[in-house]
Amino acid sequence: MPSGNDVKLVEAFAQGFDPVQMMEPVIAGQSIVILPVSTLIIASVLIRIDRRLIEVVADLGASGWSSFRRGVLPLMGNGLLLAWVIAFVLSSSEYVLTACLSGRAQPVSGLVASDFRFNLAPSLNALAVLIVLGNIALVVLAETIRRRFWATK
Repeated sequence: MPSGNDVKLVEAFAQGFDPVQMMEPVIAGQSIVILPVSTLIIASVLIRIDRRLIEVVADLGASGWSSFRRGVLPLMGNGLLLAWVIAFVLSSSEYVLTACLSGRAQPVSGLVASDFRFNLAPSLNALAVLIVLGNIALVVLAETIRRRFWATK
């Protein structure tokens, strides 16, 4: 039997509900919180890149975009991966910000939190476990990739 939230979601889509448009404030708010952290991570990687490597790539005849793609981007791969993982984990933990900015639209974390207060359904427990396991799997995957990369150096 469908829960109350399932019925509300179906009714909202039937009335022309656009979840992307309703989530624009959440995306902007999450970006304000996450961009400084991601920028610091990527900047710390870029500072360590030797500028002579970029000059060598340019001397070999590569254009600006090609030198970035073949010279800089592979060197900042770990930093980009780490920034993406940190952004994902921070985004999934920012429940209060999401709840304040979402308005009538409720993201998955809001649905889980509101239903935990009123009824404990097995499907909510399973969803919460999947969210936590997804975060753990992402962190383990990033750590595995990092260790393999550093093991080759």
